[in-house]
Amino acid sequence: MKYIKTYESLNNEPEIGDYVLCTDLFNSGDKLVNFIETNIGQFVRYSKDEDIEHKYAKNYPYMIQYNIPDYFFSDDEIHDYFTPINDNDIKLCRIMKRNEILYFSPDKKNVEDKLENAYPQIIKNVRKYNL
Repeated sequence: MKYIKTYESLNNEPEIGDYVLCTDLFNSGDKLVNFIETNIGQFVRYSKDEDIEHKYAKNYPYMIQYNIPDYFFSDDEIHDYFTPINDNDIKLCRIMKRNEILYFSPDKKNVEDKLENAYPQIIKNVRKYNL
């Protein structure tokens, strides 16, 4: 053996820009839980006190951005669970704890494969109807 291959990242924490699969442990309702568990988000930054009005913000350090359809977001109940951010590139985020992030990767394809294994019928329909 000439050399031992070193791996670039052995970190068990998501990095900014990683794509993520999450679950919702906050008991936000079936509609929101289904959305979060079946859609890929992106970790955009760590939460800051000025970003979040809630007193429990420090317990939820990860800000995950989702592509939220307008029809889905028109529901006021859903709207309350996303945090508006004063940033041109970041629109609305969901704050998450580390234990709510089930899987993460810098490569979106890896996350799509993981999601496809978990929900094969949903992914098949998304591809079929180009959603």
